[in-house]
Amino acid sequence: MTDPGSRADAVVEEIRLPDGTVTPLRVFVTAPDRPVIVLWPGLGVPAAYFDMFAGRCGHAGVNVVVGELRGQGRSRPRPSRASRFGQQALTTEDIPAAVAVARKHCPTAPLFVAGHSMGGHIASMFAARNAIRGDSEIAGLILVASGVPYWKLYRGGQGLLATVGPPAMHRVSKTLGYWPGSVIEGYGRQSRVLIRDWTYLNRNGTFAPRDADVDYEAAMRELRLPVCAITVGADTDAPPRVMRALTAKLAGCVVDTHHVAAPLGHNRWARDARVPALVADWVGGVAADVGANRT
Repeated sequence: MTDPGSRADAVVEEIRLPDGTVTPLRVFVTAPDRPVIVLWPGLGVPAAYFDMFAGRCGHAGVNVVVGELRGQGRSRPRPSRASRFGQQALTTEDIPAAVAVARKHCPTAPLFVAGHSMGGHIASMFAARNAIRGDSEIAGLILVASGVPYWKLYRGGQGLLATVGPPAMHRVSKTLGYWPGSVIEGYGRQSRVLIRDWTYLNRNGTFAPRDADVDYEAAMRELRLPVCAITVGADTDAPPRVMRALTAKLAGCVVDTHHVAAPLGHNRWARDARVPALVADWVGGVAADVGANRT
């Protein structure tokens, strides 16, 4: 029998961002009245990597719109010395544009925001910012292989990397004007402001992006949403304690935690059937509750 995830076909729609970046979104919609997830990837992971994840979710009755982290994958132009975007821009420009596309395809369906790794940071900030601004459109938040990469949470060799790696990347990106990317860390070419924001989180354990217009730490405490938090076996970047550091900030949320013990690591869960099954089941349950509350 053919794996349903292998049959996913995306409709590609482009969004144009205020700095001139053109970013494609991969849209997987099987029925517009079904729940829809807007998913944001982590550093160095192109949107197309999630096609099998989206296909499996679609087979289970959940639509997916996958964003492309600005400047990576098929997003153009690549980050350069001229790039000034960081987590604030991704939160206030990129995700809202993707949500607008999702709403075009699924105008009344329950809408969820999701993030992998750094995408989880952006998704959490987006949900928290919307909450304190009175936007109740989001039905839930999904975090997969994400968390707060605070250096003190890591052990052994990974602890050494978490201690020296981000500050070194920050220094290089300040000198060059951007992070050039390498085969060593696999994060790809990135804006120096984005690296700065990520390094600040790594050093301090708190969200304080450059040019922030809200206190994100306070906003996360005010957030009231159902949250699905999934960790994965052999993930040295976002082990359970790193995820817990993020969900602890969501003190007002009901958090459902799941651990997939299979040694899929930080990225390979997206090509496996277990995580999309968990996500689709959780989304279906929350969406049913949303529908019941509307009637």
